[in-house]
Amino acid sequence: MTGSDETSEGSGAALFYRTDIQGDWSPSVDVVAISGHVMADLSAAISPVNDTIHVFWHDQYIGGDLYHARVWLRDAGNPRAWSSPSLVGTNVGGTCAIDAEGVLHTVLYDAPEAEQQASNVYYARSEDDGKTWSDPIPVYQAITPVPASVSGEIAVDPAGRIHIGITIRSLEYSEYSELGYIRSEDGGKSWTPYEQVAFEGTGWQGVNRIKVFAFSTDEIHRTWHDPRRMHQWSHDGGATWSHPVEIIDLGAAFGGANQLVKDSAGRLYAVTATGGGVYVSTWDKDRWRLFAQVEDRFIDPHGQYIAASQGNRLHVAYYDRTYLGKVWYSSCQISAPGIPRQPYPTRTLDPTAAPTVVPDLSTARETPSPADANYHLRAGEAHLADATRPLIWAVFPVLLLVGGALLLRRR
Repeated sequence: MTGSDETSEGSGAALFYRTDIQGDWSPSVDVVAISGHVMADLSAAISPVNDTIHVFWHDQYIGGDLYHARVWLRDAGNPRAWSSPSLVGTNVGGTCAIDAEGVLHTVLYDAPEAEQQASNVYYARSEDDGKTWSDPIPVYQAITPVPASVSGEIAVDPAGRIHIGITIRSLEYSEYSELGYIRSEDGGKSWTPYEQVAFEGTGWQGVNRIKVFAFSTDEIHRTWHDPRRMHQWSHDGGATWSHPVEIIDLGAAFGGANQLVKDSAGRLYAVTATGGGVYVSTWDKDRWRLFAQVEDRFIDPHGQYIAASQGNRLHVAYYDRTYLGKVWYSSCQISAPGIPRQPYPTRTLDPTAAPTVVPDLSTARETPSPADANYHLRAGEAHLADATRPLIWAVFPVLLLVGGALLLRRR
């Protein structure tokens, strides 16, 4: 999926799609277009049950509402097959995960307001492909000494445990910074007490970002900045954690979360970025030992993402804010067993029936929370594209799908 600085009508914001099922990247097709100016903070996933793509985005860069659209994978290149965008929550941000049963799990968080010192995190789920949603459940409230925003990242392991990483940042740059973690072992009905993962208090750059990963029933990982690139893991579903280790020695940067991925041999890789480059590190037995430099120019890389396909090929993508958000992509073969490509789905999903909006979160909260990229990818080489502002994208396991959307120029 790609973003562009204009829809076919020349105004508004759009989501673009492309695929490599024919062996090379297809032309970009604008599959979802909206009249508003912004599709920001894109997150997406594919259901393992019915091969449905789910995409979430915000309609503003700060604050705004959270929207969802879906399509069956086979029809993703057909704009008419996509569902109409539906409102998931007002004045919230959010990200989504899909479990092995196809249930959508969403962590929602308050949009930031100028003087707020209490920010809320919520959980909601959908068991019908996002047509309807459960009532949002408050799962954590962050009380801070200064006005701050809160955001969350969610993962679901095969045992059904729900893991949420919580990032707290002061609205005023460098005044306050904190990271935490909670989990549910009963499908979101109850939650563990908040665990503080990192606390930098005041006087820090505030580039923190926590991310959680579930690789198996009991193997959970989390990464963050302090501002070092830190990594920690659990082999009992998040009950206990290892001592934190540093992934790679880099200076502080705003590049984004430290993404992890595994190959078919179970080897772990991490992608990190700073002003001097983008790096892929390899876990070797008990520590991060090796790294490859994907980018060696002194640029401003953001939103770095890593994915593995067919078990033995790594894909890395990131955008550069130095040159108006140009986006770069690279891939490489690794020494792991190959996995044959999954056959492309052949049946057709009925894209009818507009999804239902969940209840307004304003009825559930006491206080009100919290770039773009244009992807043109070619297999095996870096290929750039222009963009006006950077966005966040997602990479799926079946095929590489990088999503972005842009603030578009009015004509």
